[in-house]
Amino acid sequence: MRAVLNKGGDLSRYGVADLIRGIARVMTKGYGKQAAFSVRTGTSLCGIRGTDVSVFFDPDADIVDYKLYEGVVEIKTPGLTTQLEAGNQLRVRGGVPEEPEALRDSES
Repeated sequence: MRAVLNKGGDLSRYGVADLIRGIARVMTKGYGKQAAFSVRTGTSLCGIRGTDVSVFFDPDADIVDYKLYEGVVEIKTPGLTTQLEAGNQLRVRGGVPEEPEALRDSES
């Protein structure tokens, strides 16, 4: 994973991590409403604010799996933004998001 984190004034925090392959679990808390952190994969971008989310990316299969344990995230794909809520998961295949579904009990 490659990360680029920029910190400006008190209200202008922004960070982005490029997930090249594999899985990352991101937990953010206490950065305020103006803070922004995103995980970018080949075909999608996940905006993270005060959440606990895991992102799995397989570039060979062009699949991204999002599992959201806490909070809300926005997942942007070409031409579409999908909101994912806590306790749900979403797969993006070839840049197209599938329908969100509930996490299994063993995953929540």
